[in-house]
Amino acid sequence: MKNTKDLILANTFVLLLKKGYDSVSISDIAAKIGISRGLIYKYFDDKSELVFESCKKFFLEEFLTDIGEISLEQCIEQFIKNLKRVIKMLSEIAGEKIDVLKYNLLYAEVLMRDSRLKNSAREWSLFLKKNVLNRARKNGEIKNISDVFIQNVFLDILGRVSCLHETLPENCINSIISDIRTFYKLIRA
Repeated sequence: MKNTKDLILANTFVLLLKKGYDSVSISDIAAKIGISRGLIYKYFDDKSELVFESCKKFFLEEFLTDIGEISLEQCIEQFIKNLKRVIKMLSEIAGEKIDVLKYNLLYAEVLMRDSRLKNSAREWSLFLKKNVLNRARKNGEIKNISDVFIQNVFLDILGRVSCLHETLPENCINSIISDIRTFYKLIRA
């Protein structure tokens, strides 16, 4: 971990995945990391801010790295690389494989509870549309298909729970990655 704040955010997120939104307390987080509650409050005003910042980091910010002026295909591959990195990092912190179903369910729950995360997710989606989809269409990379349809299918693939039948978390991730790449092939010009 880069610093204490990152350590707090990552461990908070892992506890949210393991215990659920309502069952995690500041004391749980402090105990997991081996720090005082006061140190957590040095960085975050309250549990709500901590949960928001943690979820924003591991649902959005970790996936926005290195997507400057790249093609949609390159963006997808960068997203996949970031997904694998994030899941590996969180699994190492948790001491076990991260359950993608729990990850997606937590995302849905936090979106419903915290309008700040919902607004951040909306901004992220608009950024991708403006900077990646529009460029892909302009450069002839993809067919002339509705941006909303493309965004919705990608989000459906990423957020789905259809991999419930998979027994190993990495099989679910591999299934999602395969479906993202297959969908890209379908919309490619």
